Amino acid sequence: MLECGAEAQIGAASSEPEKALDAPKQFMVAPRNAAVPIETTLDAVKRALQQAPGSRVLSSDQKTGIVVVEVPEAGVDQVRNALGSGFMFDPNAELRF
Repeated sequence: MLECGAEAQIGAASSEPEKALDAPKQFMVAPRNAAVPIETTLDAVKRALQQAPGSRVLSSDQKTGIVVVEVPEAGVDQVRNALGSGFMFDPNAELRF
């Protein structure tokens, strides 16, 4: 009986990471050409985010031209492809204190 209980606990524990995989991920988006105005970057990013429902712009920095977005894991490839080679699309590292 203990083995069955242990298997049930293992099964329950293994389902939690699957939920985490579906969680939205944050990415930093920036044009490869620094001369691109932030308005142009934002327009391109917003168009690309339409490829993945549930995506959104979290912030943008006019000075650096960086836009931080949140994209569901299932839509990451679609957004990356929609942005094309003119943009960097890198995971945004979480800061933990």
